[in-house]
Amino acid sequence: MNILICPFDKYADLDLIEFETNNSNVNSGILYCTKCIRYYPIINGIPIMVPDNQRNLIYESNFLSKWTNKIPEKIKSNSMPFNIN
Repeated sequence: MNILICPFDKYADLDLIEFETNNSNVNSGILYCTKCIRYYPIINGIPIMVPDNQRNLIYESNFLSKWTNKIPEKIKSNSMPFNIN
């Protein structure tokens, strides 16, 4: 966790929101950059941390639909790419 940084602004302070864990490993969750208000999903234990223009929003939408009840409202309403038109 200490070596992961936001690929957008290179800010190291990412919040971890765990959805599903196995022992101490996070299988599903979100890393959230408090500086640029972007989120990065953790899918099958792998953080998907790519720039906005390289994100697969269709793939992420399936993940987000599955965990929508565990995603904090501040992320749903303020985060990129949630609010991309």
